[in-house]
Amino acid sequence: MRQSSKNQPTLVQLEIEAAAKTYAKNVKQTPSDNLTDSVNLTDSVIKKIEKDISKELLAMKKKDEISEALYTRLRSTGVQPSRLYGLAKVHKQGTPLRPVLSLPGSSYDQLNKTLAKYFDEIEGANIETNTQMAKENLEKTELDSDESIISLDVKSLYANVPLKEALEIALRRLYEQVNPPETFRKTMKKLLNLAVSKLQCKCNGLWYVQKDGIAMGASLAVILANLWLKEYEPALKKKYQN
Repeated sequence: MRQSSKNQPTLVQLEIEAAAKTYAKNVKQTPSDNLTDSVNLTDSVIKKIEKDISKELLAMKKKDEISEALYTRLRSTGVQPSRLYGLAKVHKQGTPLRPVLSLPGSSYDQLNKTLAKYFDEIEGANIETNTQMAKENLEKTELDSDESIISLDVKSLYANVPLKEALEIALRRLYEQVNPPETFRKTMKKLLNLAVSKLQCKCNGLWYVQKDGIAMGASLAVILANLWLKEYEPALKKKYQN
């Protein structure tokens, strides 16, 4: 386990809920002498997160890796921590909790919102579902006697998406399009990592740092999850069509 420096607040990983174990395995545990929360501790963590992100962005701007305009759009002032909470899955037996991350007001919010816009034109990055349309399409579908309609589901998708692999897939899709971003791929990779990697959040008065996977609630999360899953879609279709 990693020991925090004397002046740096410790990040603590404890089990949130039995229903959130899948998410908890992606959180790195560090020792702590003080498990209680305080205003000073919270302020100190927020300021460090903001300082670290601002330092990275400023270094990129000074090296002309990002423009002044992009630097301004990405930089934000963290006035509150990103918060992890549980959303009840009322449609499932036992009403398990879905871990959701709330970023508004945190230092990660602007990074996620700004970078997510680069993927607006990428096919499959943003999937819009319409229940009524799906219902009508199913009603119109005619099946032969040997055919069936099946629905595939991924258990705890967001928590199980391998972050490194998902980022590489997203970068490839982003830069293989006809009009890729002006920002160099290497720089974009650094920005995406800054937005979603080792993200720190607070839950029930304790601080957490994400080790792997992505957290539902972040603007980039749905994009990374969709693109990663779409990469395996052809193989899944082929498997179940046969």
